[in-house]
Amino acid sequence: MGDVPGGPISAKSYRSRREERRRQEILLQAAYVLAEQGYHGVTLEAIASRLEMTKGSLYYYYPDKQQILYLVLKQGAQAALDYINRQVGEMVSPTDKLGCWVDAHIRFICQEMPFSVTLLQTDAILENVAYEEVQKLLAQYNKVVDQILENGINAGVFTVVPIRATRNFILGALNWIPRWYTDQDEMTLTKLISVYRTHVLKLVGQ
Repeated sequence: MGDVPGGPISAKSYRSRREERRRQEILLQAAYVLAEQGYHGVTLEAIASRLEMTKGSLYYYYPDKQQILYLVLKQGAQAALDYINRQVGEMVSPTDKLGCWVDAHIRFICQEMPFSVTLLQTDAILENVAYEEVQKLLAQYNKVVDQILENGINAGVFTVVPIRATRNFILGALNWIPRWYTDQDEMTLTKLISVYRTHVLKLVGQ
């Protein structure tokens, strides 16, 4: 018999919810370790230290490091796709969509830590058992950009460009930002985004 709506929560239900919150906290801290130390820096010891747990306690929730990273990478890829679709979805013109995507992508990789690391550490994806599933999500992410470029070209708004090469060129430039930009930089993030958006639009003939 399940919990009665509005009634007391059973001990089993409470324990289940508490364990799920703990699982999510483990994934969050593992994502921070991945972002800060890279794939090979992610150890059960490092994750346990951030959580003030013993390494043995982690095994109660996850069988090994690979399972933790598998879920971290999947959540990161899905978070990126969901974030971009929310931001770009309401735009109509290809120019507005491309400009909005540049804005959203930069904000995601700079501010939506730690799960944005999935877009930045492809070596982690290549070495993880989540590779195929994460690649499918990232392929959907790339398709968003490709569709914007294709629609702009078909509408005669953008210069005819090789879509895949152009998309990867843009992603390469944008994904490098977190390696050098900090909140202490003289240029605000908003100004930085404006500069990059101008460059990207010029690249496609705007």
